[in-house]
Amino acid sequence: MRPVAVLIFLGLGILPACGESPAPLDPPRPQVSAGQDPEVQALLESALGNLLAAPGDLSLRREYAMLLDANGLDQSAQLAWQQVLELDPNSAEGFYHLSKVSERNGQADLCLEAIQASIALEPNYAPSQARLGRLLMENGALEQSEAAFRKALQLDSKSSRAALGLARLCLARGDVAGATAQLNPLLERNPREPLVHGLLARAAVLAGDTQSAEAHLAAEEAAGSASGSDPWSAEVRRRATGLQTRITRAKAALERGDASAALAQLEPLWERRQSEQSVVETLCEIRLSMGQPEQVLSLLEETQAGFVQAYSLLLYRARAERALGQDERALEAAQAAAELNPRRREAAGFSGQLHFDLGQYAEASAALARARENGDQSLQTWVYLARATAWSGSLEAGIQELDAAIASYPLIPKPWAYRAELLAQAGRQREAEESLAKAQALGLAGALVESTRETLALHKSKVH
Repeated sequence: MRPVAVLIFLGLGILPACGESPAPLDPPRPQVSAGQDPEVQALLESALGNLLAAPGDLSLRREYAMLLDANGLDQSAQLAWQQVLELDPNSAEGFYHLSKVSERNGQADLCLEAIQASIALEPNYAPSQARLGRLLMENGALEQSEAAFRKALQLDSKSSRAALGLARLCLARGDVAGATAQLNPLLERNPREPLVHGLLARAAVLAGDTQSAEAHLAAEEAAGSASGSDPWSAEVRRRATGLQTRITRAKAALERGDASAALAQLEPLWERRQSEQSVVETLCEIRLSMGQPEQVLSLLEETQAGFVQAYSLLLYRARAERALGQDERALEAAQAAAELNPRRREAAGFSGQLHFDLGQYAEASAALARARENGDQSLQTWVYLARATAWSGSLEAGIQELDAAIASYPLIPKPWAYRAELLAQAGRQREAEESLAKAQALGLAGALVESTRETLALHKSKVH
């Protein structure tokens, strides 16, 4: 590993001679684009003004670097971190951030050298070791990479980055068992982690288990964005701001079930940004998750922009109307959305559910079939389609749909109960009882079990 002074010479320029005061460093000024978020622009202007008033203040210079870094102004952020390090060449954290931003700028050599400098200054920060492992792996230095990953795990036994890195190394060597040994504990800690599912899918392919591979790929797609952050990176990310950042944070809060935190991100923007469709959409989603459909309708009434008849907002209106028990009005909004974009599956599927709830089974079956044709493979749509098909006169076809749904989702209990109802209607009493027993064995309890028992008893009495 090269000495820190050499790295500074290579990456940052020559430091002043010993005893010589450094000249004031001119802060980078990112070019402001027409589409720049005004919130980001205002924060940067304020931070820059503070820094120009005190150019030798390390804390102000560090704050400015973090603001640039957090808000995607990578060229300026790289220079800002370099200037931080000229004032403080022993900052392991500064070198860590320089490594990350220089990688985003495509400077692979500086990226690797900066993380090595960070580790030379602070060897016990596990995320740095995990980052070094990944960079070495991408450079083909597999043995050194493995050593760095294992060092990271030694420092932090729950380091997901290190475990993922070791799993990738195992897969590159064809070691499926070694990869799954690293990945399974991660899956137990976070069943929705997309990176884990992606690597488990690759492991399953290598093992010839196509069914597991498909299941993990589907889980990866459904999981959304990757989780996890380290303390140094989290400090930078807290400086991220602007509309898209707030929306991302709001959606992340919703995913973890914290609707109040999601609302806190966006509600302050409402008065000045209600003409932004993304703000309206996200606020509607938040209010629905909080069980406030009246607020959704109020938001849509306040929104004067032309996009109020957009596909997504029509669906939010339909969902709010349905939550208020106004199914016919909800159906009108859902059908308007479906007419606006016939190739989208959500509106067709939702229209089908509303037709079903209104007792319009033939219409429900047709709408749900369109949703399936447009790619909707969800269990909910499948079950609605099966029941609508059966209740519109094709009982055996409905049973076949439920059989297919159960084949794809064998451990979900509700389809077994609905199958029991249809089998009872078809006079297949023994099979119906077995299907209900299977639903209960899988954990189904409560009202659906009782209503299914009543259905089975009613059809049994008709037979006798």
